[in-house]
Amino acid sequence: MIKGNFVWDVPSAAGEAAVELLCFSVHCRPHNLNLFIIPRLRTSGWRKQLLKCCDIILTINPIYAFWPPKMHEPLIMGILTFVAS
Repeated sequence: MIKGNFVWDVPSAAGEAAVELLCFSVHCRPHNLNLFIIPRLRTSGWRKQLLKCCDIILTINPIYAFWPPKMHEPLIMGILTFVAS
């Protein structure tokens, strides 16, 4: 079993497939911490599944120094915590 922390930095076009793989990964490796980051584009195909899969969902609006307004789209960040046993 692979243990660790994983960051999923996904382009919005691959969102649906990436969320499906994320959900599968959580079932296979429940003791890992997953951080899923994706631009908020084309959310109709995968957002509901991401909300079911993640423990915490955050939206980062383009008002911060690390994400300036000229980049336009907010980011969606989903956090899946590990299951303690």
